Formats: sequence, structure tokens, C-alpha cells
Amino acid sequence: VISVLAQGQSDAATVTLAVLLAFWTNTVSKIVVAFVAGGVRYGWVVSLGLLGVGVGACLPWALARSTA
Repeated sequence: VISVLAQGQSDAATVTLAVLLAFWTNTVSKIVVAFVAGGVRYGWVVSLGLLGVGVGACLPWALARSTA
């Protein structure tokens, strides 16, 4: 993805959105596996942690969009 940006084939906003989409897809997969493999209690604990990390990962992107 970074090579696409470096070659000028895409803009930074599109590349950032692609990375965040991949990140969230991975996060949702982990949440599903946590519920299936560990049960409801484990799933909730893992989900809350992963969602916290996800919000933290998206916060700079969201703040940049709100100030633009």
C-alpha cells in the first residue's frame, strides 16, 4: 500500500482509509474468534480491548478529517 502512495498512484487519504479498513477487518475477525473459541465472557473482554485499540487507531484519522 505504501508503494502505491510513494509512486503517486493514490493520495494519502485513500491509502490511510485502506489501511484502516484492513485493520478493522482483522479486528472483527479476532472478535469473532474470541467469542467462538473462548465463550461469551472471554469474547467480551477481548472485544473491549480490541475496540479500544481500534478507536485509538482511528482517532488521528477522524481528528484530521474534522479539522480539514
